[in-house]
Amino acid sequence: SGDYISKMIRMAGGEYLFSDLGDSDSALSTVNMQMEEFYASAKDADYLIYNSTIDGQITSIDELVAKNQLLADFKAVQSGNVWCTTQNMYQESMAIGSMIADMHTAFVTDVSQNTDTRYLFKLNE
Repeated sequence: SGDYISKMIRMAGGEYLFSDLGDSDSALSTVNMQMEEFYASAKDADYLIYNSTIDGQITSIDELVAKNQLLADFKAVQSGNVWCTTQNMYQESMAIGSMIADMHTAFVTDVSQNTDTRYLFKLNE
């Protein structure tokens, strides 16, 4: 909850759903979580951002759902508000301002519109 990604989401105008996870002072970038807990916390989220550095980049919502069928029930999946990080997002710390701007674009752009983002891209339906 205290790492820079959760802070970037808040700065971009979003709400990080897992702000109560882990020790906010430790700023760890990962935490172990059971799917049931993730489902209960995120199923009604307006947006999902998939971290491609963990299990590889995906291009479609179908690929995401193939990883776990429960994701098909998520509000963001059903409305098409699922974004994926690019592989280089975490390697370009000098571009944090642009990353925050990309997140803001994702949060405020109509899902039917194409967006001009560098570190996030909308998954195809």
